[in-house]
Parts: sequence; structure tokens; C-alpha cells
Amino acid sequence: MDRIAAITKRFYAEEALSFSDTRAGAWAGWERVLKASDALPRPITVFDVGCGNLRFERFLCERGVVPEAVYALDSCPELLSTSVPGCPGIHRIEADALSALDQDAAFTALGAPSCTLTACFGLMHHIPARRLREKLLARLIEATTPGGLCAVSFWRLSRDPRLVEKAKRATAHAEEALGITLPEEGDAFLGWRDDEGARRFCHDFSDAEVDEMSRFAEKMEARIVDDFNADGRTGDLNRYLILERL
Repeated sequence: MDRIAAITKRFYAEEALSFSDTRAGAWAGWERVLKASDALPRPITVFDVGCGNLRFERFLCERGVVPEAVYALDSCPELLSTSVPGCPGIHRIEADALSALDQDAAFTALGAPSCTLTACFGLMHHIPARRLREKLLARLIEATTPGGLCAVSFWRLSRDPRLVEKAKRATAHAEEALGITLPEEGDAFLGWRDDEGARRFCHDFSDAEVDEMSRFAEKMEARIVDDFNADGRTGDLNRYLILERL
């Protein structure tokens, strides 16, 4: 698992700027997250785990929802340093979420207090193992204030035939080149542009797996507020769970 995680971390360290250039727009599913957050007392506080180039924060501010404080956590300093005009109060936390999970550390120990809205978009599919994905979900819920919301996306690349073919080629090449056999169904590598050496681990979530994560969340004292599909060319590349911390 450590080796697989290191491959993804290296990808973002080496390709941060080129990757960020292609990731500027808001996700369609965030509109529904924003609507759910209308029920939260104002001003909101946000904990964004795996924040990347802070485009969720830009989305919030562009929609007129300026958080009182944002705690943005990512392991890539190049992405984390992105400016967000009109959104003061951003506390940038350079930390590796996966390392925190391995060390069984709570996210609040990394410098973020409990927040009314905890977000995790585009990270869950980079976590290589079901037990670690469950632990990540548990930590996200724990980082949410009682009565607050936790919104998580689960990527489903198999909904796009174009991505499926790319993943097949990249996975076969990576497993041969690196001598790695990915352990779980749905595991894959994806390349980047025309560079065969630039690759990252991704997990394709089936509906059954997301259903299991939903049931796991309920055991962690969370209530399902919304469960929906959105994003991508097909309109369903991500499945979202919005949870209320009880």
C-alpha cells in the first residue's frame, strides 16, 4: 500500500501545475452540496480534505457563501498555495491525509478544529484499500461538528468508456513496469497526457461499494441527508454522499 500511495504522491508533486491547469471549473454536484448547506447556521466553517487547488473554496465565494474560516488540507504545496480572491480566513495545512490514516491520527490533530461543513472531493478514489477508505470516512465524520454536514464524492470511472480504455492500458503498463499487482477489484492506474511514467492510483467505486460506505457512515453516528450522482460528460461520474453528523 505504501508503494502505491507513493506513486500517486509523486505524480501530484511532479505534475501539480499541469494538472491544476485542467482543473479550474466547479463540479456540477457542488451545487447540490451548497443547497444542502443552506440549513447550516451562518457563517459556516469549512474543512476541505484533499483540497487540491482550492477550487471548491472559489466556488463557494463565487456563490456568495464566504466561510468564516477554511481549513484546507493537501499534501501538495504547489496546489495548496493557490490564491482564492474574495475568500479570507484560509488556513492552509500541508499534510498527507493517507499518512495520518496510517498513523491513526485524527485530522483535528493536524491543526483543524471541527467544522460545520467537511468536504472531501476527488480524494477517496486515491486511497488504496477498503479499510483505509472506511477510516478516512470515519475521520471526516469525526471532524464535523454535531449537526454539521460532511460531503464526500466517490469517483466511478467505469461510467465513461473512454476512461475505461485509458485505465486498462495504463494499468497494464504500470503493473509490468513496476512489478505491482493491484489488489482489489476496481483498482487501476491512470496516466497523464502522453507520459507513460506519469501515473496515479485510482479506485473505481461500484454502487455496491458506495452503499457499504453509506451503511458504515450510519454506524459512525451520521445520517444520510442526500445521495446522488453528478459530474463528468455522462453526468454520473461521481456519486455523492452528504451526511449529517449526529
